[in-house]
Amino acid sequence: MRPADLVLRSIRPTTINSYLIEKVEIGFEADGHWEYFIVDKPFFEKKKKYRMVFCVDRNRPSITGIITFFQIKRGDK
Repeated sequence: MRPADLVLRSIRPTTINSYLIEKVEIGFEADGHWEYFIVDKPFFEKKKKYRMVFCVDRNRPSITGIITFFQIKRGDK
């Protein structure tokens, strides 16, 4: 069941499969201080890449909230 308290937030447009994603829904208090990002890079082991979708509170930019985090397998883009 979809939570009732989700807030619609704009993100930097990104393509996932054939979908162009421009907004996300998140259950948090809307305050306009959040930015959302997707990064593909090695985080732990040098040869293994990971994809991380995360948000940053502009009031505390050194701390991030991770939305999803997984290892990219060969052939994934």
